[in-house]
Amino acid sequence: MQAKLLESIQKAVNDLTKDFMDIIANIWTLLKSLELKVINDTKACISVEDQVLGRLIQRTMQDAETLNCASEQFFTLVNDVCQSVDLARKVPIIPSYRNKVKIGHIASEKVIPGVALIALTKQIDSKKSQK
Repeated sequence: MQAKLLESIQKAVNDLTKDFMDIIANIWTLLKSLELKVINDTKACISVEDQVLGRLIQRTMQDAETLNCASEQFFTLVNDVCQSVDLARKVPIIPSYRNKVKIGHIASEKVIPGVALIALTKQIDSKKSQK
């Protein structure tokens, strides 16, 4: 099954009508230009000795915007690829615990369900008082 999924993802990415490869190339170009800019800024602002000691230059607002833009493009691309191969429908659904098992785990403190803790604790307390 994994081999078929990988093959369908590769076909989708290489499909020229969807421009995924162009988007990948644009992200790579954006990150490569950021890398070169940071290297040049570092060479201009910090001596080699300071670089060896681990001194870094401060990230500029433009650097942060470039990184955020590349990140947004990357995750949008991942989402688009997953949608194009209909990946959400191919992921097996894990069955949920039965309520008795959940209540038992919570009562024995094996599971701490977070926000649902208050509601489930009230259910446990009400069931204890009914007995």
